[in-house]
Amino acid sequence: MTNVFMQAAADDIAIVSAKEKQISGLRDELNPEVNKVMAIANLAVVAKGLGLDAEKFAGRKKVAGQFRDMITEAGVKEAKAKLLAENAIKMARHEAFAETVAVAADSNDAGAFAQSVQGAFADMEITTQSRLVKLLNPKVEVSAVDKFAISALKEVGATKSDINVRKTAICTGTVADDDAIQLLLDAAARIDPRVKEVAATLVDALNNGGFEVEVQDAA
Repeated sequence: MTNVFMQAAADDIAIVSAKEKQISGLRDELNPEVNKVMAIANLAVVAKGLGLDAEKFAGRKKVAGQFRDMITEAGVKEAKAKLLAENAIKMARHEAFAETVAVAADSNDAGAFAQSVQGAFADMEITTQSRLVKLLNPKVEVSAVDKFAISALKEVGATKSDINVRKTAICTGTVADDDAIQLLLDAAARIDPRVKEVAATLVDALNNGGFEVEVQDAA
């Protein structure tokens, strides 16, 4: 009995492998990624025509909503339409595409635009939607110090929405700040026990005005 089921499993595994190869071959042949990146590119021209590349103007929120509705009416689900709209606007603003998009918005020549933007994509090796999205949404580098500060606040119960990240400070404006400072001091004391002498009293001293700190922006 075991051998019968083992053979049945082996047959299914072989069928899965064969079908996946067929699907992979068909995907490579049809290459939908070309259309995915061009959809964003063409939407960037629409966004430019609507003026959405501008950060602010009277009625912008309404226009942005109409833009998303236009994408939804093209057969895209609402959540995906929002992402497409955001990336299209970012592409319209991006230094690598802004001029090409602006020319297309003025000329209304879709063919010339496709040829131009596809050449730019080729030069930048943008062959998939994920590569284009990555270019349009560069990752913001967070320093180790900021990571520790945010982690400490989260460890003592602060949520992402509670934490206010500014140039001069990362804080919540609540008692969680004191708890996070104490946690970091206790962690420092694990590295150097001498810190314990400060850790036990520093937070209270700061809150009671018994300790002054001069904050200087980095050069």
